[in-house]
Amino acid sequence: MEQSLKTNSRAATPYNRNLWNRIVSHKWIYLLLLPGLLYFLIFRIAPMWGLLIAFKDYNAYVGFWGSEWVGLQHFRELFGSTNFYIMLRNTFVINILSLVFFFPLPILLAIMLNEVRHGLFKRINQSIVYLPHFLSWVVVASLTAFMLSTDIGVLNKLIHALGFDRISFIKR
Repeated sequence: MEQSLKTNSRAATPYNRNLWNRIVSHKWIYLLLLPGLLYFLIFRIAPMWGLLIAFKDYNAYVGFWGSEWVGLQHFRELFGSTNFYIMLRNTFVINILSLVFFFPLPILLAIMLNEVRHGLFKRINQSIVYLPHFLSWVVVASLTAFMLSTDIGVLNKLIHALGFDRISFIKR
């Protein structure tokens, strides 16, 4: 009987170590856990502090901690406003219209681009369509203005080289 207790106690010792010893012995597993944990801390939990601004009379000059706590005052003003139902209706209408129009359009565009047989034309169009997703709108607008400009635009230089008059694509 005593022999079986010693065997069980020896088998249980690896599981009875303190927390720090277990972390050190499994450090690579915890290291794999670290990027996901940091992601949730930085992008999911830290922005929750921004929700507290809704309960404060926030002033950028005095900062978050210096702003006065007003509690539910902003919510009472919102729900008590005469325009609340109009704002709520507009929000629903915008969301429904974006679902109806902006959800199927990318799918239709992808199907149409998939049917294009000429490879170069297909790749150029895909690059133009996907460009705003990878670049800032400011960069896209600057590139567009550069391409279509009357005096330095690449397109107008090509048109002028072919012997035609320059076209003002961008009206100012």
